[in-house]
Amino acid sequence: MSDDLTLLEKALAAAPDNWTTRRSLVERLVTQHRLEEASQALLEAPLIPGDEENLLFTARVLSRTGRGVGAAIGVLEDFLRTQPQNAHAHLLLGRICLGQGRVAAARNHIGMAASLDPGINAEEELAGAPAAESLDELDPGMVVALGGGGEHHERMLIVGEGEAVHAAEKKSDAREKVGALTAAIAVHAAIFFILGLVALTVPVSAPPQLSVSSVAGEEASTVENVQLNKVSRKTSATMSQATPVVSVEAFSPTAVPQIVDPNNNFAMIGATGDAGDFGMSMSGFGDVSNMGAIPAQMRSRCSASQRLKRLRESGGDERAEGAVKKALDFLGSKQNSDGSWGVDAPFACTGLALLAFLGHCETPESAKYGDAVVNGTLYLMAGAKKNKDMMAGPKTAAHGVYEHAIATYALSELFTMTKESGREIPRLDSTLREAVKIIVDGQNKAGGWDYAYRASSARSDLSVGGWQIQALKAAHNTGKKFSGVDKALDKAIKCVKEAQGPNGGFKYVLTEPDGKPSLTGAAVLALQIWNEGDSEHVRKGLAYLDKTFPSPAMSANLYAPYYNMQAYFMEGGKTWETFNGKFQKKILDAQNADGSWTPANTKLHDYVDGQLINSCWATLMLEVYYRYLPTSDKVQGLKVR
Repeated sequence: MSDDLTLLEKALAAAPDNWTTRRSLVERLVTQHRLEEASQALLEAPLIPGDEENLLFTARVLSRTGRGVGAAIGVLEDFLRTQPQNAHAHLLLGRICLGQGRVAAARNHIGMAASLDPGINAEEELAGAPAAESLDELDPGMVVALGGGGEHHERMLIVGEGEAVHAAEKKSDAREKVGALTAAIAVHAAIFFILGLVALTVPVSAPPQLSVSSVAGEEASTVENVQLNKVSRKTSATMSQATPVVSVEAFSPTAVPQIVDPNNNFAMIGATGDAGDFGMSMSGFGDVSNMGAIPAQMRSRCSASQRLKRLRESGGDERAEGAVKKALDFLGSKQNSDGSWGVDAPFACTGLALLAFLGHCETPESAKYGDAVVNGTLYLMAGAKKNKDMMAGPKTAAHGVYEHAIATYALSELFTMTKESGREIPRLDSTLREAVKIIVDGQNKAGGWDYAYRASSARSDLSVGGWQIQALKAAHNTGKKFSGVDKALDKAIKCVKEAQGPNGGFKYVLTEPDGKPSLTGAAVLALQIWNEGDSEHVRKGLAYLDKTFPSPAMSANLYAPYYNMQAYFMEGGKTWETFNGKFQKKILDAQNADGSWTPANTKLHDYVDGQLINSCWATLMLEVYYRYLPTSDKVQGLKVR
């Protein structure tokens, strides 16, 4: 048995995508009562088939451990979103809820299961009557095999330690277990009492903390100092066993493997324990009924089935989701010990990395990337406090205007994704208020921005302005009434229109004679995200890009492609379909084996962070299929590739 287990472990290490090998390993671990290892093997699975048998097997095993029960619930809830008539999934989810004391939820799911399958007795289930395949009564050494036989498709066999019996023939040992449970409770109560006395005499060391404080302004909270616990950074391969804490309430400590929508054409999808697959179930966003916690334009990023649906509808290659996951692993591995990313432009790099994680619905709730998101957020907030609300490093000098805008953009998007969850990050709103104020106050009379936020300058830099517009639109999306945001955006859009040259391209500065290919996408996107998506300026700008880039290609600087891909996607329809058909494969083919893009020694504007920045931009490009909905409905008519 041990030799077989060793062989399976070696085979899985060589081919982690092989589900058959992984499942065999999990089954062996379960029969040896090594449930924690079995659960961990499932949580680390890059691929999990989306059929009922494998999903219920996965949920059963995960639910047997404390840290896996949340993941089991997430798997079942995500599956039920696409297969709401599945009695087995409802029954299993109901039993798990009952074990957690969530009686109302248990009644709902068990009642639904009984209505779908007359062979299920809801009253017996809810009364706690013994059931052969009950999670509370199933021996750890048993693996449940689902069978399709029988009029009601009941589970046919229980297989364990050398015997196989029909479920109906398995005799209950409930009385013996009740006695054993009573004795166990008494023993544990005594132990806890003794440990409690010891704990009272032992001083508790305080966890590392980062104090984020600010003086309350006219709109600020009356609480002037809130401590945020900073969690230790994990590598991208490590699954959470403890919750990243950014408030007095803990986030979910679980990961939920991604599962396949049986109605689509993809055979499998990666499973890395991302928050996107349980953001609507086990995370702070509440249960399935609380889908409204995520703004409508962002919801498609927050479940595996929705991401796949958007990929299909938008012409996405099935490799895109896997490429994004590899990219997030790469970014996770590059985070600095202080929570930042990058060397020369840490605030910009941290902001871009956070946007890439958030684009896949990786919030502080994420079991795999939650620590990275929390620590990156704390880095930006601490920097704002230290630098009088300006999020920029000394190396960027006047170019800190880019860093501050990107960081504000990221924090605004994080705020929007967490504000309705009941898990708001302390002081994030006040940090944003001051950060947004810097951008609004730094706008010049023409509606543009110059280096160092020189509001008195007559120079309007479209490259600088593009990031300020994105940041202000993200601040607008939070729903907070940040002073001056809408007015600043109105002025900015007027300035962008004035920057369009006679050739249809947009100028770097207004004094130039004609537009530039590198900034036209930025201008078009700015117009699209602030009520000008159907304007003549957008039409001419896209026509200019079509002419300038008849065969769009990857390069060592992905600044322009980052904007161009978003602009084409927001336009939708045939325009997007043509561009996507030319460019998507090039992005995917250009990804390095480690999940990055461009060489490691790539420099951008003499900054050594070139590869990191390019990798963030490329990740955001591949997330475009589900990160936001397009401004029009044209995308709905796209062909499924």
